[in-house]
Amino acid sequence: MPTFVARANDRLEIRQLRMSKGEAVPVIVDFSPWADDGGAVTTATWTVKAGNATISGEALSSSSASAVVTTAEEGGSIIEVKGAGATHTKIVNIQVFAKDPSLPTNDYGFAHP
Repeated sequence: MPTFVARANDRLEIRQLRMSKGEAVPVIVDFSPWADDGGAVTTATWTVKAGNATISGEALSSSSASAVVTTAEEGGSIIEVKGAGATHTKIVNIQVFAKDPSLPTNDYGFAHP
């Protein structure tokens, strides 16, 4: 699976990652559009706010935060990535939808009649 990239801009777009149950997807949150105005990002914190996704391998380089998101179950999760600089903080939320590839459904865990 290719790397999922979310950019920290102020357009309020919904960032959605769709993946299969049991899959591990590299994720990059590019804070550089925001850092151009708010200053360099010096820390990044990844938190699973809801759901069963897990996060590993967190790193920060040149205002880009990276980690690997893994799902062991189907369903939805919310991941919060908080980038902070000397005086400002920017939060990017990512909705993760995990589908079980062995089940013939169309909507990430909710079966159709």
